[in-house]
Amino acid sequence: MKMNRKRSALCLSAFLLCSLITGCAVNQGNNAVPPPSPQTTDADVIVVGAGPAGMSAALSAVENGAEKVILLERRNTTGGTMTNTSGSMSGADTIIQQLDGYTEDSPELYYEDIAHFALNNSGRPNLDIIWLYANESKNVVNWLWENGLNDNEYTTMPDGKKTVFAPEHDLYNYPRTYKPLPDNPEKYRAAIHEVMDEMLARTPEIEIRLNNQGMKLIPNENGHILGLEVQDLTSGETTTLQAARGIIMATGDFAGNPKLISYYKEGLDSVLTAGLKECDGNGLRMLQEVGATLTYNMDRMATLAVGLENPLAPGTGRIMDTKAMYAGGINVNQNGERFVDETHRQQVVRERALDTQPGNVMYEIFTDKIRDDLLTTIHAPMMQVFFMSDAGKSYVIEADSIEELAGKINVPADTLKKTIEDYNAHVDSKEPDEFGREFVLNDNLYNAAINKVEGDKYYCVPIKSLLIATSGGIKPNVMMQPMDKFGTAIPGVFVAGAVSSFWGGGAMSGTAILGASFMGREAGKNAMTIDYIESYKVQPADDSIPAEYFTADSSPTAVQRYDMEKTFKDGTYEATVDGQDGPMTVEVIIQEGKINAVTVKDHKETVTVGGPALETLPAAIVEANSINIDAISGATLSSERLFQAVAACLDEASQ
Repeated sequence: MKMNRKRSALCLSAFLLCSLITGCAVNQGNNAVPPPSPQTTDADVIVVGAGPAGMSAALSAVENGAEKVILLERRNTTGGTMTNTSGSMSGADTIIQQLDGYTEDSPELYYEDIAHFALNNSGRPNLDIIWLYANESKNVVNWLWENGLNDNEYTTMPDGKKTVFAPEHDLYNYPRTYKPLPDNPEKYRAAIHEVMDEMLARTPEIEIRLNNQGMKLIPNENGHILGLEVQDLTSGETTTLQAARGIIMATGDFAGNPKLISYYKEGLDSVLTAGLKECDGNGLRMLQEVGATLTYNMDRMATLAVGLENPLAPGTGRIMDTKAMYAGGINVNQNGERFVDETHRQQVVRERALDTQPGNVMYEIFTDKIRDDLLTTIHAPMMQVFFMSDAGKSYVIEADSIEELAGKINVPADTLKKTIEDYNAHVDSKEPDEFGREFVLNDNLYNAAINKVEGDKYYCVPIKSLLIATSGGIKPNVMMQPMDKFGTAIPGVFVAGAVSSFWGGGAMSGTAILGASFMGREAGKNAMTIDYIESYKVQPADDSIPAEYFTADSSPTAVQRYDMEKTFKDGTYEATVDGQDGPMTVEVIIQEGKINAVTVKDHKETVTVGGPALETLPAAIVEANSINIDAISGATLSSERLFQAVAACLDEASQ
């Protein structure tokens, strides 16, 4: 399974060079002392953000001696970005590889793959931390395995091995990706989230406070950042917490803040975002107020995926495509032209090509024959589970001819017809086309079947560029401390996860969640074990982001502006809308012209996220006799789906 490589010298030379220019060394000064304990402390360590980084940090702090940890989360659930992803992970020389018989992997080979990708595609990576990550990945994977992932089912290769290649990403040169499945898929999307929740539940030293948002970092008289202003989002009350050893900032990226994204990179107006709306970058603001400087990669954000737009929240979306190109499908732009080798081994090449197309949109075109052949390959699940389900069929455009399909997607019919004819000619000749796409079966996992685009039925799915994470953030050292403009570690505070950055602009399969967990474990350990310089002068960072970019724009959705002055006929009404992982069906009873009852009869929302909305909003709608009410914080999309279903029932009742 291992492929030839001739880049070790390049990567290791780059590693040494980057070590000289990135300022990653621990700079604690010559007078390191333990942090002085204030008169009153609330915890040994305070962690802000309960995603994979924050949860790992809290657990690590306890493993390293903390008797009390407070874990704060502004949403109504733990998990962070794990509530939006399946949670693949990767690592070298792990117990999973050993059990599968893969014994030739090593941290050095893992590092080479990541460094090669980063240096060629992703901006300016911090190779010091990537090197540390590559060496620690085994320990993080094994830690999760030993704490519960050994009992989970996995997405496996045909031979049953849990160690897989991940063709939705650039391929490693050795199989080292793992895709555990949650035991309770109705409650969890990621098995890692499920396991970490279980670990937190059996760790009494950790106190979890949901719906609590960090607002401001507060230095003590020595300049050590050990105080934190916190707002309870339920009561609105603001309090100040004191840590004895350290504060760990694990507040995520800013993929949910379009204003801040546009501040660093113009031209992303038509790109979808999959970021949580809580990922607004306020952690960056807090850290910059105490002097933390930013990485070099703030303007090098990449759209890391392709996806479908959410009809309930225009501008947002989810990772999703048909994979039809693996069995002969093609992608065309709004001009009806192909623009890239759809089966290129490097996912980033295809994603960046899409970014340059009009409207950042492409149309995945396939036929019934292509679809049927795809269903016999390892790429079948996306097509089968989503696009052939009730929830996904609405995204598929169907036609009996190329001309009809062109009309439905509003592209020039003559151009589309010629594009398909030229493509089919290459399938016949088996000669590579002008984009380098090959038409022979080989070891390329992206080329699973060869077909012409022809048949009795033509299908199309519009796909857009999707930003799932931002690459820029606070610049850390190898101890996970934020650094100021002089390269000095800011004492008392640590960073973990996407609020910081070391990948350089993108990441490979399984590194997003595992990389955040790695940083969290390092931060938790270091908060409990390292000493700080005796005194530090706190001052805001010179490169501080203007404050107005952290202020959210709030406007009601189309559903929330529903005209409740209509006259509604008494009766029982039912509507079904697209949900997170399947349809949501809602029943509404109208009595005496008013909403008497709202019942969610069936749904496929993640319980930890959407559950609170589906439990509390029906009664709130009845009480207000309106859907013009606030969504549940942390469950906006589930709230909007419920509003949309009730609106459909009201439309029927008003006819």
